[in-house]
Amino acid sequence: MPRHLLQRRVVLQSLASAAALLAIPHFSHGQAVAEEPTPNEAHDPNDTGGTTATPNLAVLTVVVTGDDEPVGEAEVTVTFPEAIGGEAKLRTDTGGEATFESRESGIAKVRVIHEGWVSSLQEVSLELGSQRVTIALERL
Repeated sequence: MPRHLLQRRVVLQSLASAAALLAIPHFSHGQAVAEEPTPNEAHDPNDTGGTTATPNLAVLTVVVTGDDEPVGEAEVTVTFPEAIGGEAKLRTDTGGEATFESRESGIAKVRVIHEGWVSSLQEVSLELGSQRVTIALERL
């Protein structure tokens, strides 16, 4: 293959790799993880077990309740601060929890929707580290 075509191929591969890296979002989301070990688990202070937020992430756990009970399968949407942009959507687990992670702090909007309940929209100040916000829904 001629040299100029090989050089063009290398440049195109480099551009494709750079585009793939830029496409990675600056936020992630996932279901809630256990916050505290059970009494039967031995605690190793050097082992975070993946349940502790790293200092450079804002980890927001949204707890949805109704009639003083957890509300599972509620749709929770977090609209991230303008610095990040975008939104993430999860359903709560059976404990009424959904956990979101952000690389940036700032004001986020949290919307909760579930059939049979009044929808909720709240602003939450995301801060680096872990935080929980409880949203109590009212029946329609």
